[in-house]
Amino acid sequence: MITGTPSLLCFALKPVIRHEEIITISTSKRETLVDITSQVKQVVKESGINDGLVSVYAQGATAAIMIQENWDESVQTDVVNLLV
Repeated sequence: MITGTPSLLCFALKPVIRHEEIITISTSKRETLVDITSQVKQVVKESGINDGLVSVYAQGATAAIMIQENWDESVQTDVVNLLV
């Protein structure tokens, strides 16, 4: 039996760099899907950060982030129809 308090030891090889930016999206329909991939890629490129994680957050009760493959256009139609 092993007893004791768990501990966590972390080593940072580089200083942590944080970049935050707001992307504003306007839509003409109440229920719609908007591909923001190009905007997110542009923000990452302009940040100058080469290694790390990207976190995307939708503020508000009427917005959401959905990750999907775009190989089949019917998926987008099905999702919007589900929301109506």
